[in-house]
Amino acid sequence: MTSLVDRKSFKLMLFAVLGAFVALAPLSAQSLTPYDRTIRVSGSYQTTVIADMAVLTLSVTKQAATPLMVQKAVTNSADKIVKALLSLGIERKDIATSAFSLSAVYNDQEGKQNEIVGYRSTSTITTTLYDTSKVSLVVQTGMEAGANGIDSLNYQKKDADTMEIEMYQKAVLNAMDKAAAMAQTLGATLGKAVTVEEQSFSSRGQNEPVYLMKAMAGPSAPEEAFAPGSLQVSASVRIVFELE
Repeated sequence: MTSLVDRKSFKLMLFAVLGAFVALAPLSAQSLTPYDRTIRVSGSYQTTVIADMAVLTLSVTKQAATPLMVQKAVTNSADKIVKALLSLGIERKDIATSAFSLSAVYNDQEGKQNEIVGYRSTSTITTTLYDTSKVSLVVQTGMEAGANGIDSLNYQKKDADTMEIEMYQKAVLNAMDKAAAMAQTLGATLGKAVTVEEQSFSSRGQNEPVYLMKAMAGPSAPEEAFAPGSLQVSASVRIVFELE
């Protein structure tokens, strides 16, 4: 008699558990979808702009018998270069001594390579110019004041932050156009953006090596050799849209 009661109790409990699973099944089916009605696209925009500012780095290198002597020589030359650039109307905040190095010079004769014969020091002066027409004059003035090298000459845009924002905006519009065209082809309507991901931004001078080669000619280089060139600017994004 007891075993019969236990069997009935077990069956009732089993039916109760199965009933609970059946009741929850529709809710589970609603929460799981076989796919999302979304569309994922990449958008990009690329253009060419004319640079309107320049960053020029001049260098002065000296060699002397002792570290103190070479340091004084380089410091004096760097000071003269800075004063010469200030005389052109360039603001002090736009001139910076960006690097300084000091190293021993060894004898290059065979068997004497460990012998120190002097010391060499280099100082670099970086100037930001908001008037690109002054590049040639700054190169000439700096080299006449004691600079004996040009480390870099890079052209840029003054409103770089604003330009970057505009580039991303156009990249987003490009992504929207692509997504809308694909949605229309599929017979759907483009919905709101679900996620937006910044992919890349680039602003690259096309002729910087050429400018540097011309700049190495120093004061003898014609002014037109330093005319600002173009920058290749691009931005890209990735967006996920809903499909309606």
